[in-house]
Amino acid sequence: AASMPKGHSTSELAPLAEDSTSSSAPSSASGERPGEHWSVPAFFALGVGSLWAWNAFITPTGFYALLFEGTRWEDTFLPTLTCSFTLVGLVSILALQPLLHLVTARRRVLVSLGAIGVAFGGACLLALWPLLHGSGSAPSPAASAALLLSSAAGASVSQAVLTASLAGYATAFAPQQMSALSSGQAAAGVVVSLINLAREAAAARRRCAGSAGETEDDGGAGGR
Repeated sequence: AASMPKGHSTSELAPLAEDSTSSSAPSSASGERPGEHWSVPAFFALGVGSLWAWNAFITPTGFYALLFEGTRWEDTFLPTLTCSFTLVGLVSILALQPLLHLVTARRRVLVSLGAIGVAFGGACLLALWPLLHGSGSAPSPAASAALLLSSAAGASVSQAVLTASLAGYATAFAPQQMSALSSGQAAAGVVVSLINLAREAAAARRRCAGSAGETEDDGGAGGR
């Protein structure tokens, strides 16, 4: 039988991935262990989570345009963000590759997901700042850029570890789980883009309604 790669063991993987001969859980008539049918939607959800950070950070262009309007960051922030996110993720996964075997795959997945959530907390705080403290007390453009870039860097490191861990994690299962993981990653980009498109459409309708109201007001004033 093929042996596990050096530095890895079956104990790193989920109980569902363990060899059936070592599992005390009875198998069903179809050969599935209890709960195994939930692994496909679970891997789909993990696929969504593994690329959600990247897609969520690069799509809210309207928010960035409003946040940095009239500043030196207005035209440079998004390119800086995308380049930083990609570079930090690449460097971090290369640097951490020799150390990943020291932590189990399951723990890497859970810690990475939690770290992505923490990174998003900084970006959400900035987005909610006008509601919490009033529009006149927003952080300076430099502070906003620093907070967003720091959050993106943290999410990038976590996403790099998460995607690498999930790819190896899924190989312990059947091909359906790997397909579910890939489908979830594709769905993450589609869902975030649709949300951003809906937001942009709603903003466009509001602008059109405001323009129509101003035109009616001007027409009424001219008639009088």
